[in-house]
Amino acid sequence: MAIKSRCGIVCDPVKCKEAFGFDCAGCPYITAAPWGDCEIKICCENKKHGHCGQCATFPCDVLNSYANDPEHGDGGARVEQCRVWHSEDLKIRQRASELINSRTDYIGDGMEGWAVLSLINEDGYPTSSTMTISKADGINWITFLTDADGVKAKRIANSNKACVCIASSEHHVSLTGTVEVLTDESVKKENWQETITKHYGADYTDPNWTVLRFTTEMYNLFFASDDTEAKGRL
Repeated sequence: MAIKSRCGIVCDPVKCKEAFGFDCAGCPYITAAPWGDCEIKICCENKKHGHCGQCATFPCDVLNSYANDPEHGDGGARVEQCRVWHSEDLKIRQRASELINSRTDYIGDGMEGWAVLSLINEDGYPTSSTMTISKADGINWITFLTDADGVKAKRIANSNKACVCIASSEHHVSLTGTVEVLTDESVKKENWQETITKHYGADYTDPNWTVLRFTTEMYNLFFASDDTEAKGRL
């Protein structure tokens, strides 16, 4: 899914070049344009959205006024384009969610049940670890199990910012958000992995184990099989 603008307008690169002498790849890919600042572009990017169709207030008065401007508008075509992009975005998000859910509590050889969890270390640098996924609600949240007094829990106490990545030659799912340490026994029971019992002989009552719950704020998704991608904020 190629997003060429924030507002949904379908630009003509030839006319743009003729009018401004500027090779425009689309407003998601430029920081400044010769025609000046665009309040829609600024608003959309400040909210960390890929396009206006991802916004909770879509279609807002500002977008409608641009789309229906008597001189420069397109009769609302850009609004409808954002609706199309939003529908495609939802399909890609669902596809990524199904992928993540299929990897929970994996037991077997290979990396099918693994994800990369990145945290901020004591010196302020990102550090990454491969971990098995315990439970998940698609791209919304993912849980992992780790030792209660280990380095991950200590890093989270200093900074709760985190990223989860699941990648292969066929897909790339990158989620950015926050992570918390949960020690309640009922939560541990709900999120317990059979792999922990199998390999470590522990169960959810073991105080040496805890739950890490990652909650997504932003997503960046790509599937190579049909060259589709989506990015935005939940």
